[in-house]
Amino acid sequence: MINPRKITDFNRTDGQLEEFLLFAIFVAGKRSDVTAKKLNELLTLINGRARAFEAIRQATAEGTLLESLMAVKMGKYNMLMEGLPALAASGVDLRACSPAELEKFKGIGLKSSRFFILHSRDNARVSALDTHILSWLREKGYNAPSSTPTSARRYEKLEDLFLFEADQAKMKPSVFDLEIWKSRQVRKKAQV
Repeated sequence: MINPRKITDFNRTDGQLEEFLLFAIFVAGKRSDVTAKKLNELLTLINGRARAFEAIRQATAEGTLLESLMAVKMGKYNMLMEGLPALAASGVDLRACSPAELEKFKGIGLKSSRFFILHSRDNARVSALDTHILSWLREKGYNAPSSTPTSARRYEKLEDLFLFEADQAKMKPSVFDLEIWKSRQVRKKAQV
């Protein structure tokens, strides 16, 4: 099961990488703790013993994938019913694929592809431009939007700024991302 409090893991098995990619797809715009539980329920429901992609292939073949997604109230049903079977059948190399390769699948955007890579590969040079990163960039004086840009060109420019700042701080992007997130959590608690 995915632990949203310990999201970075560079030693995941192939099965754990599959599950983590599903988490990256499902969590977009949702609470991570709720999404992790729903993902675990889904995988248990469709086949608790199989790896994630195998379970999706089986549920697709049996015609039970939509029913299972609805049973755990995952949402985004049309997108998931198009993207998940294609992803599970693709044979994509989750240890080496690029963001662009992942973004070919319905439901995986600029941020989700990078979130997956950032927190599963030790030397990843990407950024998941979530609201905490964008807010931090604005505080640093950069012209960053309040929500994740959908334009690849704009995204990449902001990603380059984040990577520049991570380099200046002499931190890996994954560590830098988590440090920014943690500082935001401390600030939120102090305001309560």
